[in-house]
Amino acid sequence: MITHDNLLTVAQVARRLQLHEITVRRYIRAGTLKAVRVGRNVRVREDDLERFLQPATPTGARLPYRWPPTPEEMARRSKIIKEMLAIRAQMKPLGMSTAELVREGRRERDILYGRE
Repeated sequence: MITHDNLLTVAQVARRLQLHEITVRRYIRAGTLKAVRVGRNVRVREDDLERFLQPATPTGARLPYRWPPTPEEMARRSKIIKEMLAIRAQMKPLGMSTAELVREGRRERDILYGRE
């Protein structure tokens, strides 16, 4: 059974969180803060507020990769960088400035889409 002492008004929640009431209402509308309707009013349960205040990721959460990287991973990354730099060194310069390159790309786009 719901008792009134475990239901908070939006104003009470805003005071507790030191936020504006509109911000609390936005959290409710977005679904990040659960609320219930009591007649024409909106109330937030104490438990839902406590759940809202919990960190999004639990403490001690594991990363999807190893940190710091292992020496093997660092060697793999270094090899990739050296390969990229070697490829870049073999490339010829474009022979035009960046501004000219952008103009040429825009011109080609306009021709392709019939803007000229």
